[in-house]
Amino acid sequence: MMVKKIEEIIEPILKKQGIEIVDIEFKPRKGGSVLTIYIDKEGGIDLETCKQVSELISPILDVHDLIKSRYYLEVSSPGVERPLKKVKDFMRYVGSEVSVNTFNKIEGRRRFKGLLEKADERSIVIKVDTKEYEITYPEISKANLVVEIEF
Repeated sequence: MMVKKIEEIIEPILKKQGIEIVDIEFKPRKGGSVLTIYIDKEGGIDLETCKQVSELISPILDVHDLIKSRYYLEVSSPGVERPLKKVKDFMRYVGSEVSVNTFNKIEGRRRFKGLLEKADERSIVIKVDTKEYEITYPEISKANLVVEIEF
């Protein structure tokens, strides 16, 4: 709930900068929790952009005071194996190699690694070897891009 509220507050501000929120994580820890905001933009994210976003949103988060305990703010790139969270993420990466985990077994498996063949408002289709699996969004527990680096 708190993470959703944080997203609602900062998303319009970042959108004006051409920056999208990929994910927000809040990890309570003894001695200071960590709020991590993963961002992306056309052309990718560099360290300077992370610093600028941190400086932009830190005072805004302080004013809204949603996190009552001490915390550290981290702003980061989602990395090459970017998580796929929103319907638009899946639609954008049709044709890419992905890894998808599901809450329950689908045809005897919970892990799928293959080509994201299709994505619409209701579900995705992932091709693993020669078999296609249709998975609805509520069934997905975790999904991300897969980058194979060859040497």
